Amino acid sequence: MCENSELRQEILAKTRTVPNAENMEFCVNLLRELRAKIFTSEKFYPPGRIFFMSGSTFGDDGEVSLREVIEVDKKFSDLVLDPFMFDLSRHVPNRYESALAKYWGECKNKLDSEKI
Repeated sequence: MCENSELRQEILAKTRTVPNAENMEFCVNLLRELRAKIFTSEKFYPPGRIFFMSGSTFGDDGEVSLREVIEVDKKFSDLVLDPFMFDLSRHVPNRYESALAKYWGECKNKLDSEKI
């Protein structure tokens, strides 16, 4: 997509606004075509167990959930573009450590309250 400026402009034009049926169909068909013709390389994943953290993970109030990803190839088969993915301040190690500490604290409190 970086090399094909026409395709890039067409994708941006169809995805910058609220999607309609025609634009959604375009995106689905394009993704299907790219998967079949271009995205054919073997995918690599980190070794070991992979966990997916969601919820209010970065200092917000609310619950945090942590789930192990069993079918890695299904969960991470495609890159999902999101406006927050380019916010590098959200992807520094100390933020993940803080979120994990928050999650662990919630789990520990829950376990302590369930003890007899």
